[in-house]
Amino acid sequence: METPIYVALSKQSGQLEEMAQVANNLSNVSTTGFRGSHRLFQEYLEDTGKGQNRNRISFVQDMGDYHNLSQGRLMNTSRSTDLALQGEGYFVIDAPSGKYYSRNGSFTIDPTGRLVNGDGNALLQADGRPITVPPNQAFTVGEDGSVSYFNQSTSETVKIGRIAIVKFADGQDLRQSGGSNFLTDQTPLPSQATVKQGMLEQSNVEPVLEITNMISLQRSFEMVNQLVQSEHDRLKQAINKISRSA
Repeated sequence: METPIYVALSKQSGQLEEMAQVANNLSNVSTTGFRGSHRLFQEYLEDTGKGQNRNRISFVQDMGDYHNLSQGRLMNTSRSTDLALQGEGYFVIDAPSGKYYSRNGSFTIDPTGRLVNGDGNALLQADGRPITVPPNQAFTVGEDGSVSYFNQSTSETVKIGRIAIVKFADGQDLRQSGGSNFLTDQTPLPSQATVKQGMLEQSNVEPVLEITNMISLQRSFEMVNQLVQSEHDRLKQAINKISRSA
């Protein structure tokens, strides 16, 4: 008799997970390079009974997250240290705990001349070293990620290095590690994404769609909650009738 409640609770559990994901998306609407995620569910069938009394009960099974890997809008900032990726790819960032990957191209120059993100972690070039620019020196970044500056004393263009831009065989296997950062055990592959200097990629979350999704989830949750309460009342009445007739 409790089967309807179990089914309803499996639905509500999934709705709570999806609601948390939607709330996270909305909280990162203004996060540079953020990519929205949603929960993925599937039907789980369980056999009950035997022979002619055999039934199949449908539960909701949470299968994990899937990422929206679509391109975010590019916003012009005119800051030379702001970089945006157009196409499939990620910057490689060096942190004390190890490398991670990001679409957030908001960088600054630290006292040692390294290009670093908001956490002070260095942007890496293709050979694994940090991108380092001479002090008080204007620099340019080509669409292929090459970084260079013009040496006025020699009237020559000096190449500093080339920013590492990578992609992965399975973008859905990436694990979000706060904001627009990702971790993965996959081997990085060369990316054909282009670099846009003086621009930033905005979050690809669409606030109106997320708010609409949240309202729909709230209404669905309330409906399931009413079903659970109704089934609880039905069971309570059945138990009372049995106890009175005993």
